[in-house]
Amino acid sequence: IKYDGDISYFESELAHVEKLISSRLHSGFFGLLNGAQVFQLKYAEKIFEFYKGLSLESITFHEAYDFNSKDLDDFLSTPYKH
Repeated sequence: IKYDGDISYFESELAHVEKLISSRLHSGFFGLLNGAQVFQLKYAEKIFEFYKGLSLESITFHEAYDFNSKDLDDFLSTPYKH
């Protein structure tokens, strides 16, 4: 799902996603709000800082440019939990 400036379209598309691999802070946030499990790629420390202190079981953090592909396989193969 690509954000092209139409926030309504972006929100409606994310509403149908159960698992989200997110490379941007806001897409991960919208995914969580819509009940998706999120594999959040950290390209900057601000991403982790934004979520710091929240006890969210539906998000995992991984370095954007250096993560184990097994982590991604595990994320995609586990049953969806809303």
